[in-house]
Amino acid sequence: MGGEFGEYVYSVDTSQLPSDGVIRLEATGRILPASNATLDYRTRTVVATVKQKSFLDFLYFTDFETLDPIAYSGSSNQAWAERNCRVHRWEQNRPSGCIEIYWTSRDVVNGPFHTNDRWRISGNPTWTNDVSGSAIDLDFYTGSGTPDFQGGDPFYQRVLEMPPSNSQLRTLADYEIGGEGCLYTGPTEIITRSDGTLRIDSPYTRESGPGCGTFSGSGNDAPQTVNLPANGVIFVQPIPGVASDPNYTAGCPFGDNGLGYPINYDDNDYSCRDGDAFVEGTLNGRLTIAAANDIVITWH
Repeated sequence: MGGEFGEYVYSVDTSQLPSDGVIRLEATGRILPASNATLDYRTRTVVATVKQKSFLDFLYFTDFETLDPIAYSGSSNQAWAERNCRVHRWEQNRPSGCIEIYWTSRDVVNGPFHTNDRWRISGNPTWTNDVSGSAIDLDFYTGSGTPDFQGGDPFYQRVLEMPPSNSQLRTLADYEIGGEGCLYTGPTEIITRSDGTLRIDSPYTRESGPGCGTFSGSGNDAPQTVNLPANGVIFVQPIPGVASDPNYTAGCPFGDNGLGYPINYDDNDYSCRDGDAFVEGTLNGRLTIAAANDIVITWH
């Protein structure tokens, strides 16, 4: 407007970027009409929080709705699946030999759901939260049956990339390089509790990060009760092979893995030096668990 004077300032807060992927923008502007007194400014502030979507935002996330090639029996079948099954169904049909994931009447997803693929249904599965897919033709699913989208109809979201390895998650968990998660060493039992806490038993852990429990690595530590990590990420690493590392332990002084595995009817072999996570319980909050070796579901 004629005769008015205006100015603005803005600030960018990136303190939450490493942990939550959030950038906070704050802009303040003011206008002084020419007819007003010098101090009669009209000021307004606008705050915006910007976050890029990632696979960590979802309870269920897949790139391809088909069995991982490594889970096929035999090296030749694995190699065939690697060549032929890693394709999105909205780009082209996968060969009949690819083992598909089917969503059936007993399936219920109680959280945000996204797949870069087109998913298959067989019956009446239920989604209680947001559902998105990356099919550019908006034909998000196929099959027979009637899905129940209680959180609203599926919507389009661009293809979300997965990290090429676990290294990104380990970075988010390691406090020594700025991570705000929890880094545990060697076989670690994680029990999620309905009150929003975690019960951690990790015999070979010595240093895990602030708020992640106090461990000595002696094998005699009582299980620790901790809150969910600030950024919701836990990573279980193998025992380092370098003696100068604060989490180094020589050999396996506490038995096979210090947690009593394998248990009856368990056909798996475990080593104290592997980064295995043993998980059970009821989760109240948001948590991503990654492991250098295996994640073993020990109960519900």
